[in-house]
Amino acid sequence: SPTFTVPRSTRPVPTVPRRRWCVGGGAPRPPPPDEPTSNRHHARVEPARGVAIGVHEMEPTFLPPTRRAQHEAAGEWPSPSFSEVLAARARECGSRPYIIEARRDGSKTYSFDAVNARANQIAVGLRGLGVHAGDVVSWQLPNWVEAVALAAAIDRIGAISSPIITIYREHEVGFVCRHTRSKVLVVPGAVRGFDHREMAAAVQAKCPDLEHVITVRGAPAAGQRALEDLGAGMGGTVLPARRDPYQVSMIFYTSGTTADPKAVLHTPATVGGLIWAHRRIFHPSRDDRGLMQFPFPHIGGVIMFGLLPAVHGSSVVMVDGFDPELAIDLIEAFQITS
Repeated sequence: SPTFTVPRSTRPVPTVPRRRWCVGGGAPRPPPPDEPTSNRHHARVEPARGVAIGVHEMEPTFLPPTRRAQHEAAGEWPSPSFSEVLAARARECGSRPYIIEARRDGSKTYSFDAVNARANQIAVGLRGLGVHAGDVVSWQLPNWVEAVALAAAIDRIGAISSPIITIYREHEVGFVCRHTRSKVLVVPGAVRGFDHREMAAAVQAKCPDLEHVITVRGAPAAGQRALEDLGAGMGGTVLPARRDPYQVSMIFYTSGTTADPKAVLHTPATVGGLIWAHRRIFHPSRDDRGLMQFPFPHIGGVIMFGLLPAVHGSSVVMVDGFDPELAIDLIEAFQITS
């Protein structure tokens, strides 16, 4: 997938309006009058480190038109978005199990209809906060059903989803939020003895574009909001946005073990290509049931355990963390196939 990196520099550079990423051979939306016609995106400089946060004169990487034509001719592209797939599945077989949260003290099952309804409520709430198409929503959540519903909700309003794995702390989360100019950050309460709300407050203090912090399964700190209350009582339905399959819809970050994290841009088309390849190799069916123990915000989580089951009408058992003994029990109890 196309990537862009973050070069180190001490030279201050100007800022420009919100990005309009596009890959897969498509053309970016025209820049506003006050933006350079080259559509180059500059970065802020973090004074404390003297390191450019963002991209200095970055140009998104495009696939050549011939490559796009090749994928389209093979039937790999274009593909519907996450929210479109989930909404269609809810209409077709809404009562079928989709997400199963498993713990040692029991499990809870959520149907396609239930997750789709929750995604709609979150989408209504995000709209109420002023989140629009093209805005970036960063989120760092464990393997909870809210993560799946949130990912679909972000896509539903045409915004850009930026998942962050839960082991990242203030330095990495702050980097991602500044790099993408995130408008919203969604975090859990306290997980494994670490309070993500405090971290989010510290991140927000250093990110001028970060307008909202939303918490999940934890009382919000001062100035924050609870996801459980988002969209509650507002009513209405947000239909899945009719987004360009070649416009960026998700941004995933590499681990950054040797430098700052690098962003990988995905579109409904490129993500759908992965689903297409998986279908040809493994021949999945709606009777499949996956077991997921690694982080859902990882690209393999969102795509293979969020989008893939929605595409095929199958289900996934989600476990928050690695537990070999529990995994063996779940494989037997739920007849796991993948």
